[in-house]
Amino acid sequence: MRVAINCQLLSMHRSGVGRYIRDIANALARIDSDNEYVLFTNSRVKNGILPVEKNFRMKLTRFLIHSAGSRIIWEQLFLPLNLRQERVDVVHFPGQSYPLLPFRCASVITVHDLTYDVYPETYTLSKRIYKNTVMHMAIARADKIIVDAKITKEDILHRYDIAEGKIVVINCGLNDIFKQIKDSKSLENTREKFGLPQHFILHVGTLSPGKNLVSLLNAYAILKRKKNSLHKLVVVGPTGWLYDSIFERVSHLRLKDDVIFLGYVEDVDLVHIYNLADIFVLVSLYEGFGFPPLEAMACGTPVITSNAGSLPEVVGEAALMVNPLDVEGLAKVVEKSLMDSALRDELIEKGFARTKLFSWEETARKTLAVYKEIGKKR
Repeated sequence: MRVAINCQLLSMHRSGVGRYIRDIANALARIDSDNEYVLFTNSRVKNGILPVEKNFRMKLTRFLIHSAGSRIIWEQLFLPLNLRQERVDVVHFPGQSYPLLPFRCASVITVHDLTYDVYPETYTLSKRIYKNTVMHMAIARADKIIVDAKITKEDILHRYDIAEGKIVVINCGLNDIFKQIKDSKSLENTREKFGLPQHFILHVGTLSPGKNLVSLLNAYAILKRKKNSLHKLVVVGPTGWLYDSIFERVSHLRLKDDVIFLGYVEDVDLVHIYNLADIFVLVSLYEGFGFPPLEAMACGTPVITSNAGSLPEVVGEAALMVNPLDVEGLAKVVEKSLMDSALRDELIEKGFARTKLFSWEETARKTLAVYKEIGKKR
């Protein structure tokens, strides 16, 4: 069986979807040496990210992909032709994209979330139109739809006319780079490299409305007024869209000296930052999966997250959960976690146990089973 995977998003997507594409491709390479894989990519994807096993072949596009717009043009106009030329049996669209033009092979799309529909105000109009169009096409034509969590399956069934059996829930895995680091010198080198304080609260995620960072800023401001906390707030993640309100809020709350924006950080440094943090907080309005809470747990950092989207399903009882819109409640939970060392120890222990449930190899095995199922029908 010849399987194609659209990996174009790796050249520009440095958040959760990019992690998914990178890690599912590499996990497939570890478990499957029988089938042939064609990975559609481009010259801007860094070397060493995708697998190099003999049964994996990179297909570099001649079309220059330098932006989201150029990627969409390639996916809509050139990808269907490439699929016919490569004579693939199955194509996987892991970045929630799907061509409008027809192609002949079996297909599966991974739908990570429906944030654009559940919280339309968190997306630009153009993004909402494109994602809705892709979703309607995928539902009509894809042989299977993979989702990362049960909540996304429920959202799709509620909003679209689709047979339940067409949707397969396959949890994501956890990259093993995220772990406890006991080398104090290495940790201090990272602290010095990024100018990190001795004590800080950590948030990781793309700067966009759905991550609800403004609510965290408001809660942090309450703590500062109440306790004059020594903890800084460190924010890791690239700018996404509609993010101006975040910086405006920092200015309005007079937190410029207390909030540190690091931008995008490579995993080799991010694992150290997780280890250095006192607590990790992510109170998204909606997540299709949510890698950062699990990554923090694997590094031995207590987690506070929201009770929305897939996050309760992912973290189980290993994190403190709050209503993402309850700023006062969030401030109280953050304060309690910072003051209660026994609570932090309990969360750390539960977090380590929780992360053992997520394996990219298991994700890859279930995904390969989907390829085989739909490949037989064509």
